[in-house]
Amino acid sequence: MRRIFVVGLISFLCCSAFAEPEIRGTAVELTHFLNGISKTTSVAGEAEVRVPAHRAILSLGIVTENKSLQDALRQNAEMRNKVADFLRKQGIPSDRIQASKFSSTPKFGLFGDKAKSYRVENVMRVAVQDEKEFQAAAGAVDSWQEVRFGGVEFEYADKEALRQKAISDACDM
Repeated sequence: MRRIFVVGLISFLCCSAFAEPEIRGTAVELTHFLNGISKTTSVAGEAEVRVPAHRAILSLGIVTENKSLQDALRQNAEMRNKVADFLRKQGIPSDRIQASKFSSTPKFGLFGDKAKSYRVENVMRVAVQDEKEFQAAAGAVDSWQEVRFGGVEFEYADKEALRQKAISDACDM
């Protein structure tokens, strides 16, 4: 008897009843019931839009060092002018070449309060629109030891249209 009871209890617990809710009532009663239900809907989706960059902004660091701060500043200005002339000769217009303000750092010796030398740094940002211009700007890094590659940032035309396309693609999934 005990065995039959255990088998019956296990089969009762294992069986699940599935039912669909049924809503009944008048139109006014249904309106009151449905007004309490949340009207917020959450939609989640993911999409990726790949497009070629419209242009690239190269950062070129120009670093000079000298015992005299004045000479280090002068050398840095001369190097900036050389690089800008080089880039213009390669076909990059002046309006796409911008130099930032400089920073200077004194280097002190192990003993003493007087600066041993001064290091002057400047960042030149060059906007390039194709591979030929990119290679020309990279040539400045190879031409002078004072010029260093600082990095590249890519810009895209009409980011808002690309964002809308990504949203549309995500909703279509």
